[in-house]
Amino acid sequence: MEGAPQPRSFHPDIALVLDTACWSKNFDYGNANHRQIGAGPMLVLYDKTLIAPPKLTAFIESVARPLGIPLQKDMFSNGGTDGGAIHLSGTGVPAVVLGPPTRHGHCAASIADEKDINQTHQLLVALVACMNRETVAHLTDFRC
Repeated sequence: MEGAPQPRSFHPDIALVLDTACWSKNFDYGNANHRQIGAGPMLVLYDKTLIAPPKLTAFIESVARPLGIPLQKDMFSNGGTDGGAIHLSGTGVPAVVLGPPTRHGHCAASIADEKDINQTHQLLVALVACMNRETVAHLTDFRC
């Protein structure tokens, strides 16, 4: 978890964490996860360290939809990401994990679909472009 200590040095308002995950057929844990390479970027709803705020995931979906970027709602049932440490920093940081699914993740050679990688990049660029003062204020308002 290389990025986990970073929030102490720059105090983010929102964290868009980029990660990958193994294709669901690599291991059969009997859960409901059906991520597939070639079916679009993952939008991770939860892992062992983080539950993504519904307001933030809805915002991401609203940005992806008009771009025609399909999102695979996902969960990491057997691990966590840097998002877990980041969202606990300071007084709390809304955080979400996005990224392309891979086959043979955490191995010497992983396989990913170039389209998933490009769509992940396109989505991240669009999300950053949409971040203005009002959007950040809305996404960081924990009262609603």
